[in-house]
Amino acid sequence: LNPEQALEYMERVLVAEPRITVAGIAGPGDPFANPDKTLTTMHLLRKHFPDLILCLSSNGLGLPGHVEEVADIGVTHVTVTVNGIDPEITKKIYSFVQDNNVIYRHLQAAELLLARQMKAIEKLKSRNVIVKVNFITIPGINDHHAEQTAEAMAKMGVDIFNCMAMLPNANTAFANIKEPEKQMMTAVRSRCEKYLPQMTHCQRCRADAVGL
Repeated sequence: LNPEQALEYMERVLVAEPRITVAGIAGPGDPFANPDKTLTTMHLLRKHFPDLILCLSSNGLGLPGHVEEVADIGVTHVTVTVNGIDPEITKKIYSFVQDNNVIYRHLQAAELLLARQMKAIEKLKSRNVIVKVNFITIPGINDHHAEQTAEAMAKMGVDIFNCMAMLPNANTAFANIKEPEKQMMTAVRSRCEKYLPQMTHCQRCRADAVGL
């Protein structure tokens, strides 16, 4: 949706369901791959629906340069997906990172993404934005690294930590890795809870859900 279409959609949704209090942009893709559309939409929502809680979800790569505007608009909640704080681990997760039409791979890609994520979280907390970190738990890849990640996020002032189970998809690099079992997720969350409150009610919602 372009910003005007998003605004029109929200107007219809709020007429049909006036109890809705939150509007968020999460994808598909990343909201800051198209920052102009994302921020224009947030400006319009704030102008026309001043009581809405506004939230954004990002992988953090393109977020740091827009934090000031995000905070000035009044976006109160931002989710950053951080799948680890050790590039030697996360290089196994990200096949590449594209930044300003330059493609980075392997360790260089993981280091760049992590640096941007840390900068984004630091800037968000300096503006008192509530930050939730999503950690996608991938068995054999980063499941052993969740606690260390949660500890680092706590030191940065992150507010809540959300360990999510990886959902295998056909024709992807992790297609042959089994989805983490409930027992594994319970154990991972228990270890992370020593450092940050855990979100345990999260369901796999539509990444492109608007208003719901």
